[in-house]
Amino acid sequence: MNITLSVDERVAESAREAARKMGKSRCFIDTHFLVYADSTDEPHKQRIAIDLLRHLRFQRLGVLSTQVLNEYIQVGLRKMGLPHSHVRAQLQCYRQMDLAGVTPDTIEQPR
Repeated sequence: MNITLSVDERVAESAREAARKMGKSRCFIDTHFLVYADSTDEPHKQRIAIDLLRHLRFQRLGVLSTQVLNEYIQVGLRKMGLPHSHVRAQLQCYRQMDLAGVTPDTIEQPR
């Protein structure tokens, strides 16, 4: 029996596989993931970003910085033209993840 998956099913499976490989490791989320989650012109990247963000949020593994959130606000409002109400709603969702503030002390910490 030959099973053919739709594009959406393959994208979702790719995201699930990536999430499985991450296991229970905490993950710092870059601005690109937040932007791709709202980018309707690249549905493949959008689906992967949404699935990974959902996984990180519900598994409590995602970490965002205040700098990433500020960059998301600027890109969302200025470059993507998203409504303020949408950006505010997304921020409410993202605030449920761990937030790391960027300060001179965190910048100077050895990695």
